[in-house]
Parts: sequence; structure tokens; C-alpha cells
Amino acid sequence: MDVIAGGIIRRSPTFKTFKKQKTGLLSETIEIVVDVYDAMLLTYEEAIREEVLKKRDKLHCVYDTLFKQTIECSYFIKGYANKSVTGRVLSRNLLDKAKEFHEGFTALRDKLQSGISTETPVVTLGIRQLVDDLTRTDLNRNLRPLTEFCPTSTCMKGTRVETINVLMSWIADCSGGMLWCSGLAGTGKSSLAGTLHELLTTGGRNRLGAYLHYDHLGYSDASHLITSIAYSLGMYDNRIGTSISGVIRRNSALLSMSTASASEQFRALLQEPLERLPDLVNEGPLIVMIDGIDESDASKELLAVLSKGFGLRLPFIRLLVFSRSTETIFQAFSAPNSAVTTIVLNTTSEEISHDIRFFIGYHFSDIFANLSARNGSNDLQEFCEMFHAVDGLTERASGLLIWAATACRFIRESPSTSRLFALLDISASVDTLTFLYRTILDTIVSETDDHVVTTQSIRAVLGALVVKTPEGMTARALDTLVLLPEDTPARSILARLGSVIHETSTGYHQFFHSSFYDFLQNRSQCGDQWYIDVNEYKDRLHKRRWEVLKTMRSGTSGDLSSLL
Repeated sequence: MDVIAGGIIRRSPTFKTFKKQKTGLLSETIEIVVDVYDAMLLTYEEAIREEVLKKRDKLHCVYDTLFKQTIECSYFIKGYANKSVTGRVLSRNLLDKAKEFHEGFTALRDKLQSGISTETPVVTLGIRQLVDDLTRTDLNRNLRPLTEFCPTSTCMKGTRVETINVLMSWIADCSGGMLWCSGLAGTGKSSLAGTLHELLTTGGRNRLGAYLHYDHLGYSDASHLITSIAYSLGMYDNRIGTSISGVIRRNSALLSMSTASASEQFRALLQEPLERLPDLVNEGPLIVMIDGIDESDASKELLAVLSKGFGLRLPFIRLLVFSRSTETIFQAFSAPNSAVTTIVLNTTSEEISHDIRFFIGYHFSDIFANLSARNGSNDLQEFCEMFHAVDGLTERASGLLIWAATACRFIRESPSTSRLFALLDISASVDTLTFLYRTILDTIVSETDDHVVTTQSIRAVLGALVVKTPEGMTARALDTLVLLPEDTPARSILARLGSVIHETSTGYHQFFHSSFYDFLQNRSQCGDQWYIDVNEYKDRLHKRRWEVLKTMRSGTSGDLSSLL
């Protein structure tokens, strides 16, 4: 985390400007801000001294506080720099806050020098006002989303550091507008969004006002996007909640507007209530994140609204959108009247190659360690070293983190040179994920005695899971409704498919990634052998359910749980 905070200091144009200008600044208030900046730099210089770094584990609490306070201070300095010349006369409130930051960094520096690690309060900009019961009731009644939005994954520690720094720096430096992080499926967009979610909710003061996540296998209804943002912001701070609730009481028709009126709804339900709260401007950025907008049914009108951000009158609101670059989204976010900053997750960059190599190397080392702990053969490790397998797999991943993650799971579930050789036999190409999925399925079949029966059983299970996406199915339901008594038990089949299917905490089996779900329904990708015709398998499941129900009615079986 401190690496990210340090990256913000180095990258931010605001800090670079301060370095160039501070010798010529005479204003008393500017000198106060420069003093805070100097105190922060001195503390970081102390934190990276070799003697201090040796005590890093012992000083973990101090480093953690330093990270959080640096993020908060960056917001303070950026907010000051964005003001007009007359606006830079700091209020008593902000003068006191500048003093708090200065004293906070001085205290942290003293602790680094002394090697004493104790809890230190983080200096933050503003304090969120807890939502009162009346406002909470209003928001729940009128705006509560149909689903709870949560991150699905985060970046592995030590990866995507440069990209995270860019995103966090944009949050610190931006004044309005919108950031669009785009990339191909499997490039780690959702993991980046999840990591930002973690950083923004743990880095000192929680600054994540709203987080929405869409998935075409799960929740894809974007008709409530604006009201969902309003709900989250209202529940974030009582001042915002009270302002939004007042608007709804005066005009409840705002809640039922169609997406064709997205601009009007966005203005009335979000922009105007926030503009009535001038105190928020000096409390640092408030972030709204939307992950997977390409997985939703967002209209052109809604995308056009998002492309303009929250507007110049709300410079403290940061809107970040993560998605693939579909034609509709690209047109909306590249329109002449948009206010979009675009970051493309390049699959050929040095950063992504480094991160994938690091990811694969880490997981392979763990696999080798587990084999050694079980006194297993080290043939796999020797093979990996001999054929530079980590480098080879990194090349074949072609910049797709989902490829690397799936390949590592495939090896972990059955560590063998034959599986590794099968992966290395894949050619690096734009269709590398397609080749990976076909290789995994074909290899699983080749490892059994009866290839035809195994293929039929696997297809039956995959077909049922496609039909029952997103909720998935339990192993018991698969045994009852999909497989025959003489077939291999569902548990055994699912264990072989562990690289592409996972089990939830409630026992339901689901696809790891939507790309595998899409692969199975694209005949040109998966071929006739693995193609799943949804209607065919839906009919199969329906007929089998009726057969089981008739059996239960006849009294030969009384367990209805598998039909649910």
C-alpha cells in the first residue's frame, strides 16, 4: 500500500507543480500548504531509509498509517491547488486541518526514527455523518437496489502496481469528468475495480460513495443504475441522504423515469442534491465506481449521461467505469461532448507480462511446496525449470490474467508433466483463451479410460450449469436431474472441472468466468464436441425434473430438495 501512496506522490502533476513553484510562493496560506508537503516528503524519505526498512515488519502499523495519511493529504493539496487565486485563502477550518496534517507527519517521522510502533490516528478530511433512521427508512423504501453490489475479485498483491498508481493518481488529481478503464475480457478489469474498492474503503477515511457491479450471467439490469447510485451515496453520508430524500418527497415521479430520460433523472436525483451541499467540496474526493457496464443492458442515453461525469460544479465526485470497449460504449465515451479519460489495459505491455510471470511463478512455487510436503515427485518442478515453463506460459497467456489463473488451477488440481506439456503445446494467439478451454476439456477426457462416456458426462454437467446460470446447481441435484445411476458421480466430474468451475459456500457449482460460459455456446470456438445448445439442455432438464417428480409421487422417493 505504501508503494501505491508513494507512486501517487511521484506521479501527481499537482505535486510536481509544487516542487517547481514553492520557492517563489510568498502567500502565507501557500507556505502553510508547502510546509505540509515538505513534512510529507521528509516522512517518506525517513520511511525508505535502509536502516528503517529493516524494521518494517515491526513498524507495520506506522507504515499503514503513513499510507492512509498520504492518500488523505494528497486530496487536501489537490483540492487547494484546484482553487482560484482568491479561493486559496484558507478558511480557519482548513488551516486547522493543515496543522493536523503537519503534526501527523511529524509524529509518524518520530516513530520511524525511534523504531516505536504504536497506534496513530489518521488525519482525514472531513467526517462522514452517519445516516439517521428516518433518512435510512426513506432510502430503503424508495431507492434500495434489487441486488447487493460487491467486488468479485482483487489483484494479487504485487501485481498491477503501476496501473493502480495511475488510477489512484487520477482520483487525486481529477476535477470532474469520468475515467474509463477498458480492456479485453480476462485482462483483470474487475480485479482492479475490486482492489480500488479495498483501497478506498480502508485507506483512512472511506471514500467510496457507490460501487455497482454488473454481470450478464447474474445481474445485468441497468434501468436502476441512477437510483442505485443515489441510494449508495445517500447511505454513505446523512447530508447527501437527506438532500436526496427531500427531492424524492417533492417529486416521486423521478423514481419511475425511463432510461430515455436518464439525463433528467441524473440531474434531478444526483447532481442537484449534491450541489446543495457546498461543504463537501473541501472534504476530498468521493468516488463512484461502475464495474462491467458492458455486461449490462445500459441504453445509449444512459451511457451518454455517464460520459459527461458529474459536471464541473461537482469537482469532488470521481466517476470510474470499467468495461470492455463494445461499439456502443466506445461511441458514447468518445463523443465530442464527453469528458472521458481513457485507460486501456494493454495485453502487450511490460507491466502485464511481468505481473503474469509473477502470478504464475508464485502459484507454481506453491504447487511445488505442496508436492514436497506430501513427499511427492519433483518431476514437475524439474520439467518446469528445464523447459522454462513459467516464461512459456506467460507468453501463451497473451496478456490475459484469466488465462494465467485458469492454467494455474488446471495444474494445481492434478500436478503432472502431461498437463503442463498440454498447456505448453498451445500457440500464443488472439484466440489463446479459446485454445486453453479446449485443451483443458480434451486433456480431462484423455486422462480417463472411456473417452466417449466421459465426454457425455462432462457435457451433461456443463449443459445443466449453462441452463442454471447464474445460480448454478449442487452436486446432489446434478446426480438426480442430469446424470444416470450408472454414470460417474457428479462430485468426481466436478473435481475434474475444478479449473473452470467452483463451488460456492452454499454448495452450488458455478462457472469461474463468463468467458467459459460464452465459449460453450459458441460452436466456432468450442466445436461440435463441446457445444451446448441451451434450448436442448433446458428441455432435457425439464423432462428429467418431471420424471423425478413422478417417481417421488409414486412413493419410491420422498426427497424434493434436488428439484429446487
